[in-house]
Amino acid sequence: MSSSGWETDYIVPGGREVRLTLFWGHNYFGAIHKDCIATMRSMLAEHGMKLSLIPANGEITDQFSVQVPVKEDGLLHPDGYNELRNRCAAKFDDQAVEPRKQRLPVIFCNFKFPANGLTVDAGPWPAWCMVGPTSDSVTMLHESGHASPIGPDHLTTTSVPGGKQNFMFDGGGDRSLMHKAQLQKYAQAYFIK
Repeated sequence: MSSSGWETDYIVPGGREVRLTLFWGHNYFGAIHKDCIATMRSMLAEHGMKLSLIPANGEITDQFSVQVPVKEDGLLHPDGYNELRNRCAAKFDDQAVEPRKQRLPVIFCNFKFPANGLTVDAGPWPAWCMVGPTSDSVTMLHESGHASPIGPDHLTTTSVPGGKQNFMFDGGGDRSLMHKAQLQKYAQAYFIK
């Protein structure tokens, strides 16, 4: 990435909309989803993008709650990912609802993984995300980055003034920056229109 790709004041042209469908697993606890929604909405707005959610208010409802296929430890394991995704699609299939514009499924649940968020990009589904209950407020945005053409690239830098990192930084701290080169890739995601 050229040095000109590191600008943090880039506005994505066209008023793009990032579209998510949120689900909550039965083994999710807490309220990190509220912080994730607020942070994502705010950070996208700084770059001229909007956040569109189903359910629109981002509140847990029966329609968007799913039984997670957990093991004895109460966690979702990799062999249950596809079953969980199928259960979500059975609850709400945004491809069956006009105007049939794809959305990124984000499932808040407890899963077995060494991180608090995970993007699944394998199997019969387009990439989708899971966010754990002990995540930070940037995790949902970070995982949506993995589901976009940014992919597995964390695009990190250690020379950011004030100790800030970009939203794709794989770790804690202040991940409040979105760089031009990242945003240009991100805006090409299947769930952004």
